[in-house]
Amino acid sequence: MLGARSPQAKQTSAPLGESLAELADFAVLLVSGALLTPQLFGDLPMAGAGKDARLMQRLIGGS
Repeated sequence: MLGARSPQAKQTSAPLGESLAELADFAVLLVSGALLTPQLFGDLPMAGAGKDARLMQRLIGGS
């Protein structure tokens, strides 16, 4: 809408619009990853990692 009225305003605001679009894309990826990660990796057993796995299980209260 702004670009239709003033080509100069369109040229001036284009870099800001592109940056905001990139930021919105990153935010969507970040939130999606945060929501999906526990579902994807929550069921993996911690066995096989040795001493670190046993320590981690004690710290988080696992058996």
